Amino acid sequence: MENKRFTKLDVVSGKSYFLCQCGRSEKYPLCDGSHKDTSFSPEKYLATADFSISVCGCNDYKTAVCDCA
Repeated sequence: MENKRFTKLDVVSGKSYFLCQCGRSEKYPLCDGSHKDTSFSPEKYLATADFSISVCGCNDYKTAVCDCA
């Protein structure tokens, strides 16, 4: 995964988002299927409210939703 900084993503309550974990997506922070030849899978995130989340790019791999922002 590239060493990216966190990215803000506006989410809508009740909607699911598939967050990139491989760092290859052209639609980063959203998954575009570029992980197919890797050991990575996207992380599904279900928004519980309309707000912005921070999507991690610090190579922590614990979760795509970042607390390092």
